[in-house]
Amino acid sequence: MKEMTRENVCDEIERVYQTSLLRRYWGFIGRGLARLVGRKVEAPMWLSVMVMLLLIQVITTGIAFAIKDRSAASVSFVYNYPMLVYIWFCIVLLHAQVERFIGFFKKDVAKALDLSASQSAIEAWFRNVGRPSTQVPAFLFFTALMTAVTIYVLYSQQNRTAGISIYLFTVLIFASTASHLYWILVISITLAFSTRNLSFHLFPDDPSQTPVIQTMRQVSGGLMLTVALLLALNIVIVIPLNLFSRIYLISVVAVFWTPLLLYFLFSESAFSHLLINAKLHRLATLQEQILEIENHQDVSQKEPAEAVKRLLDLHDRVKSASVSMINLNSVANLLGSLALPLLGALLNIFDIWGKVFGTP
Repeated sequence: MKEMTRENVCDEIERVYQTSLLRRYWGFIGRGLARLVGRKVEAPMWLSVMVMLLLIQVITTGIAFAIKDRSAASVSFVYNYPMLVYIWFCIVLLHAQVERFIGFFKKDVAKALDLSASQSAIEAWFRNVGRPSTQVPAFLFFTALMTAVTIYVLYSQQNRTAGISIYLFTVLIFASTASHLYWILVISITLAFSTRNLSFHLFPDDPSQTPVIQTMRQVSGGLMLTVALLLALNIVIVIPLNLFSRIYLISVVAVFWTPLLLYFLFSESAFSHLLINAKLHRLATLQEQILEIENHQDVSQKEPAEAVKRLLDLHDRVKSASVSMINLNSVANLLGSLALPLLGALLNIFDIWGKVFGTP
């Protein structure tokens, strides 16, 4: 196995990102827009998303008129247009998180890794998340799940078919979003789960204060708050449209809350595993140094006694160092991510109670 360098790690994460479905999809659109205006530089992400969503609306509207779907205009006004704005905001925000994740990995994680001890775990993670056989099924799953839930909610709440145009609109919209969900959910969770197999150069006397660990926590918190914000905005849309239902709550739990909880648990468990190992290694080193002095020097003398005392003081400080990254901020981020969608649920709690158990 060829020895991996930090440059190799940065190049590999960039290769995985650039060859992903996300970059191929939006890169193709961005380059196409650039050619239309005679530019060589790929169009910015926010513009590519806007043009693609507007094109989806034009296509579905054209189909609606072609098949004489009379409800198309009213449906577009109350459903399509708010959804277009929301999805545009979702994709741009999620894409910013993906870019932040890539930059963080290349700038901070690659520098802090002990490559000789982590090479096999790094190669396995790159191999698993970057291959098409992983991305394509995840892309199809996310698209199918979100589309099926949306169509079911629309149909059950309206008690009639919304027309083929709205169903096609929903499929195309979520197909444009699914590649971002793959990066945000699948890759973040697998990285959090794989972190325990990585080896970092941590500050030995207090591993939890190592900059890379602190930055990883910031990225983790940013991800959870982003999902919380998107869920809150989603509720703002679905409640006025009267689309809030039991199946909506179940889908939110299945698609967002469950992966979010798994990410939190996996990442916190991985952090704790790294901190405990670093702490135990430091304590073992200090104990060896103390025993070395006691076995080979006269500790009744001033200098050996002071050396042992200093080592014991350091041993006590290391022993009291935290081995968990869970604090008030992390708990607040998690609760905030779960509470914002729950707030919307509470707004309709009596209506949901009546649908499930009947009116008392």
